[in-house]
Amino acid sequence: MGHKKGVSEAHFALDGKAVVTLTDDGKAFLWPVFTSRPEEADLIADLAEAVSGQVAGPTGLEPIEDWRERQDRVIKLVENAPLGEPTAASLGRWLFMDPWERPVSPLFTLTVEQYICDALRHKAWDEAYRYFPGHPLLGKGPEDPLPTACATEK
Repeated sequence: MGHKKGVSEAHFALDGKAVVTLTDDGKAFLWPVFTSRPEEADLIADLAEAVSGQVAGPTGLEPIEDWRERQDRVIKLVENAPLGEPTAASLGRWLFMDPWERPVSPLFTLTVEQYICDALRHKAWDEAYRYFPGHPLLGKGPEDPLPTACATEK
């Protein structure tokens, strides 16, 4: 489904056709690069650098000294991009959203909250917990009552 925690690194395949994202909890996901728009090449590179804090140098990856400032600049570029579209801006917006509040993956519109509530209404607590451990809607376990936020379908 996607990362449950914030993304800490992103690295592109040498052929540019995929990106792997990593989190501090040891999870990695391989995503296809779903754009062939040449005008997005710079934004894709900016996104990879903003997430990883590294830039490709002559001897390999090197840390970016003004990483937070560059990350803030990229976030501003993508913060109003439409979600769920096969564009670099849409992917960038999704990457920098709160993982509890964003859609379950870059090309979906179903939010994490909607997914969890649907799973809880269908008695699938274990499934929701597997994908989103620690989410506040999951409470302490499957015996907890249905959260108020899940009482009605959205």
